[in-house]
Amino acid sequence: MSRNWTEEELAAASEAMEKMGYPGYEEFCKDLRQMETDRKNADPDTQKQGGILHEYYGKD
Repeated sequence: MSRNWTEEELAAASEAMEKMGYPGYEEFCKDLRQMETDRKNADPDTQKQGGILHEYYGKD
């Protein structure tokens, strides 16, 4: 998503994404922050082997 979108454009895009079964903007940001926290808290031995793999496909 573009950084120069208005709040209204972002809300409309987020709503459209949710209707198609994907996470909206807020949920995506929340999940992204959680993945970053998980990566920072990962076992160092795991990180030596390439880190934790996170694949983000949206809602199941």
